[in-house]
Amino acid sequence: MNRNEGAERLGLDMNGLQAACAAVNRAIDAGIMPGAVLGVLHRGETWFYAAGFADPDPKQGEPVTVHKDTLYDCASITKVAVTLPLILQLVDEGRITLSTKAADIVPAFGASGKMAITVGELLTHTSGLAADMNLHSCGWSRDQMWGAVLTSPLSSETGKNVVYSDLGYLTLGRIAEELLQMPLDQAARQRVFEPLGMLDSTLTPSLEQLGRYAATEYDEEFQGHLCGVVHDEKARALGGVCGHAGLFATAGDLLRYAHMWLLEGAVPAPSGQTDEGAAVLTDIEADAGAASNTETGTAVAAEASSPAYSLSFAAGASSSARIQSPAARASSPARILSPAAARTAIKPHTAAIPGANRGLGWVLKGDRMDASGDWMSERAYGHTGFTGTSLWIDPAYDLAVVLLTNRVYGGRSSSVKELRVQVHNAITGAVRDPN
Repeated sequence: MNRNEGAERLGLDMNGLQAACAAVNRAIDAGIMPGAVLGVLHRGETWFYAAGFADPDPKQGEPVTVHKDTLYDCASITKVAVTLPLILQLVDEGRITLSTKAADIVPAFGASGKMAITVGELLTHTSGLAADMNLHSCGWSRDQMWGAVLTSPLSSETGKNVVYSDLGYLTLGRIAEELLQMPLDQAARQRVFEPLGMLDSTLTPSLEQLGRYAATEYDEEFQGHLCGVVHDEKARALGGVCGHAGLFATAGDLLRYAHMWLLEGAVPAPSGQTDEGAAVLTDIEADAGAASNTETGTAVAAEASSPAYSLSFAAGASSSARIQSPAARASSPARILSPAAARTAIKPHTAAIPGANRGLGWVLKGDRMDASGDWMSERAYGHTGFTGTSLWIDPAYDLAVVLLTNRVYGGRSSSVKELRVQVHNAITGAVRDPN
């Protein structure tokens, strides 16, 4: 199958997909990040583009190129892909409400005048908690770090401002653990990842799969670039299993998660076709200065200094069949969330706060942190991650876009803010029939 046929299957214009790929290539060539994976879901069909290096300079061996199944440190996407669904499930199950006081579940949180703060206020970042806290350089034990988080004072009046707070989602993670009586990674695996077929996703990376991880920032203590080790210092100090950061995932896994949201909480039905059985255009790698032909398509070579690029079309709906056995699928729930929970989460909850448009967890169109671009609809929502990752969903176009980069590989000054907008514009503009 050639690239145009792959675009046809998705109902997308190939020129738009090529424009998105070109934007990724330019960012890599400019040194913004060493590599990236772009994933698109449209009407149940998936498409991937992988470019550059996951780890240009590993401690051992040759540079590691990016593939569509490279695992990226997703940073704050953890908030909406792990903590948010677990909390919404607890509301669905009648265990808590959005008005439940956090201190009723985690009594230590009630210190410093926080007895009245609710689960809903934590989800919308309107609790008044500070954005951040230094945990990693104080020499504290894990219990001391949690004590500092839970007893921290408010930095602003509750309900008056949106202060994007890691502390709030650390607390929500603890609430989920208390009520579910299991660690957050186990809860996410049993209640979200396995039912959706997101079996590459984890908060506890395996050392046996280090070659699959994209490296992030150089760390003096690690004596090299972090690889398969969470980048966020708070999460690392706490052992990596936290409500605000720590998720490692592939673009395909995040598209499965996005598909569930497009289906208002329902588990996408397996298509009966595996990734291996799908028509795929992949591993198109060109020698510098020459065109390279494969059985499935043609790629024009990049400049001599540019990394190899690969393009993948996964034709057929969700690839969950690849990693779910028939028995596992039979025992999986039909839903992750109720339609009511999914709809409520993407409604505005901060309309009275200037410059803010937050759902439950999600960033909505027009918020200060909106990265949806110019062409996505007013119904679009998503989230970014500090390491250079993003997940954006637009129900109006039945569209989801995942962009995974390791922009912190060379330090924290590189930005993919403009790249996200360029990619989202190109992909949304490629939708041929929005109805």
